[in-house]
Amino acid sequence: MNTKKTSLLYLFGLILFVTLLSTSCSAKRWYVSSQGNDANKGTSEKAPFKTLNKAISAASTAKNDCSIIVIGVLNAESESGNDNAVFVIGQTGEGILTISGKEGGQGEQSAVLSGTDTNFPILRVEKKSVVRFENIEISASANAGLIVTGGSTVTLGKGVKINNNSGAGIIVEEKSALFMEDGEISGNGERGVYIAEECTFTMFGGRISKNTGFDLWGGGVYIGGSFTMEGGTISENLVESKVNGRGGGVCVWMEALFTLKGGQIINNKVTGWNRRGGVTNGSAGGVVVCGSPSGKTTFIMEGGEISGNSTERYAGGVLLITDQGEKGTFTMTGGTITGNTARGGGGVYDYGGRFTVTIDGGEVSGNTPDDVSDGWYW
Repeated sequence: MNTKKTSLLYLFGLILFVTLLSTSCSAKRWYVSSQGNDANKGTSEKAPFKTLNKAISAASTAKNDCSIIVIGVLNAESESGNDNAVFVIGQTGEGILTISGKEGGQGEQSAVLSGTDTNFPILRVEKKSVVRFENIEISASANAGLIVTGGSTVTLGKGVKINNNSGAGIIVEEKSALFMEDGEISGNGERGVYIAEECTFTMFGGRISKNTGFDLWGGGVYIGGSFTMEGGTISENLVESKVNGRGGGVCVWMEALFTLKGGQIINNKVTGWNRRGGVTNGSAGGVVVCGSPSGKTTFIMEGGEISGNSTERYAGGVLLITDQGEKGTFTMTGGTITGNTARGGGGVYDYGGRFTVTIDGGEVSGNTPDDVSDGWYW
């Protein structure tokens, strides 16, 4: 055997492997700045793309996980060209696409996807895309902040802020999924998170706080599908009820499932009760659970805390509500429901007495005017 020839072939193969590996690694990250140019390669901070659209198109060819780094503010003026949102993610590669700000970026380099001066949602993730966000702000739209649709999956990581949008912070629809590990969803004008039927939301951490709305069911989170809360905080959300607003913290709609394992639902509020006019039905400061004809509506409380919530009508902590022919299930095996206040039904109130209520653990105490009750309160 010619050892010299073998060594040369080995060396050539090694060089080729390193070259391909280097090319593959460099292609896993793209940069975007409103000061960039879509004619650039986009693979370095010094030669970024101008639009997120261009970066997403490049990332759609990736065979593994990849990332897009946003530098500074991107908006409708810098992006242009989308019909139903300022930014659209409809194609990703075979792995997870992470969209994030520059590590340590501050001031003008802080990553922001802005909806200023538009009536569009800011960002739409569709077509079964799998996306993770970190260190980025999605804010200032006259519409929703983020829409997750078409069977897509979105994860919110560290440093994410979805705030100050006139519509909902996040809308999840069409069999899509949302995971919240960290970050905050705050200051939005039409609840924090909306989860449609057949969609899921899993919350491990972060904050959903100070979202507001008029006559909404669910100021913090509305759930029509499945919501599992293992950590994080839902706090200081406000529903202003002029006719029929309920559930300052969480609304569990017909046939939905809410499993509370950890975290806090605290200091949420529903205001408004026009007793003389008889038109305002503001209730359930913390959690409202709405029964259904099928009886599938379910709230399972295994841990966590529901405290400090208030309403000017009934059910400060948890409201279980049904109309004729409707029913549901509330099972509590752990956690605490304490310090909630209302005019009637301070802790857990079964309005109509049609829910199956089982409390086998945890603590329900110190609520005003009472801890567990049922019937019809007017």
